[in-house]
Amino acid sequence: MSKMWRTNQMPYVNEHPDRLTIEEYMASTSYCLLKQQLNSPVPLHWHEFYELSFITGGHGINTVNGLKIPIEPGTLFLLTPADFHEIRPLTGSTLTLYNFIFRESLIETDLRNTLFRDSRCIHLSEEKDSARAAAFFQILDDESQIGDAVGERMVQNMLECLLLLLCRYGKNRQEETEATLSSHRLGIQQALLYLQLHFREALTLQEVAREFGLSPNYFSECFRKHTGITFQQFLLDTRLEFAQSLLQASALPISEVCYSSGFNTLNHFEKMYKRKYGYPPNQNRKR
Repeated sequence: MSKMWRTNQMPYVNEHPDRLTIEEYMASTSYCLLKQQLNSPVPLHWHEFYELSFITGGHGINTVNGLKIPIEPGTLFLLTPADFHEIRPLTGSTLTLYNFIFRESLIETDLRNTLFRDSRCIHLSEEKDSARAAAFFQILDDESQIGDAVGERMVQNMLECLLLLLCRYGKNRQEETEATLSSHRLGIQQALLYLQLHFREALTLQEVAREFGLSPNYFSECFRKHTGITFQQFLLDTRLEFAQSLLQASALPISEVCYSSGFNTLNHFEKMYKRKYGYPPNQNRKR
């Protein structure tokens, strides 16, 4: 990791959802910490990096993949490159928050697998946990400005502490752990998490199987047993559900929704969309 830079706001120049790039924010770094005050809405967008945010003041709504989630002091949430969202302060309210953006490489594999089985937006209802999160972010801020080897290690440790807090609260909502999963179910569970994060990419069954050290035939058989559908159908459904949410949450043109959801051609997208939902995508906003 190298020393990060900070700003108090992100640039939004398009009325349609923008994709914020690693090159734009972290061309030579692994992370960046922003301390923000929001008096007006942050338009719909998504990014190539992860974003961990902690609300320190004010009230608002964070709309993630079309789902409206109230946010207030003590709210901690994690967004992935597969998420799109917008933040709106409530009328008369100013949102203040820490916003830590970082590359996927900063999350250890075991922690990543736990994180994405549980809720990624929580309210730290215990005052001690909220105070602890605020302290962790302050340490992130202090140490990242020092920029030496010890500071870099401290930054990574504080990030892990914050993600573990997220896991602890999420565990209260979902008790299943890796210890209860057979080895092949665990492999499929990890593959599902991988698909949730990378479904917009040009994925094949063979590539995903190789990612988890499984043969394509065995992976395909286990995947179908675990999910009840084929790999190809799961990937298609995930892309279509994302497209439907994007259509409902934005004014993005149909063609851009198509490509942003992982489809290569508009004709194929429209055909698959109508087959799943019973109407073409251009009628979605009229409903």
